[in-house]
Amino acid sequence: MRLCETLSLGDRRFLAVVLVEQQKYLVGGAPNSVALLAKLPSQAQMASRDDEVHLL
Repeated sequence: MRLCETLSLGDRRFLAVVLVEQQKYLVGGAPNSVALLAKLPSQAQMASRDDEVHLL
């Protein structure tokens, strides 16, 4: 497990990107809690999204 980035939101709240076994997660924290907010896409998933065509 590795802490990649953090962002302080004030009042002892934060956002963090954590790497676990080559998968990144967005985590939010406050004085009395920590929550998983999102599983972030991998580099391979981001590259494949660039190839997709989105129609509105």
